[in-house]
Amino acid sequence: MGQLQGEPVVVLRDPLGLVDRAVAIPRSVAPFIDLCDGTRDVATLSTALELRTGLRLWPGYVERMLAELDEALLLENERFARAYRQTVDMYRSAPYRLPTLAGTVYHSDPQWLDRTFEEYFNMASSGAEDTPGIGRVRGLVSPHIDYNRGAAVYAEVWRRAAAAAREAEVAVILGTNHSDCEKLITMTKQSYGKI
Repeated sequence: MGQLQGEPVVVLRDPLGLVDRAVAIPRSVAPFIDLCDGTRDVATLSTALELRTGLRLWPGYVERMLAELDEALLLENERFARAYRQTVDMYRSAPYRLPTLAGTVYHSDPQWLDRTFEEYFNMASSGAEDTPGIGRVRGLVSPHIDYNRGAAVYAEVWRRAAAAAREAEVAVILGTNHSDCEKLITMTKQSYGKI
């Protein structure tokens, strides 16, 4: 929900991020989305919306709205399927997994990130003499929160476990999947670092 030019709108975005585009639909027309289930043609969509809401759309409006939804890959059709396949193929053929949240949740410049992480570790190291050592590390639970709020905890956890992580022959990483809610676990062999 939001506002566009003072009018309440529903903003729709591709949850997979295949395209960086959003569609704003007037809130009064939002029931139209429920009708786009693949069982109705353009004329039937207009009639169904009018029967449901009493709202009569001017000629061409439905076609324009469908075209906008299609451009934003919000319709389950061949265009969406092709874009999805291309994205999956690019992902699987890449030498490493691209950082999907760079530039949004954290800075996209690797040098800036290195400096920032170094500051976090220096902050954690300043109290290192007060913390007891740890024995052999067999596993690690690290927080899952944005760096601005979790920096001190991240730094302390990884300061203590850094040597063990460097010596490990195998690392199994379990992370939070923010995109695919259909499966409990999503496995990948994709590398998580630049090679």
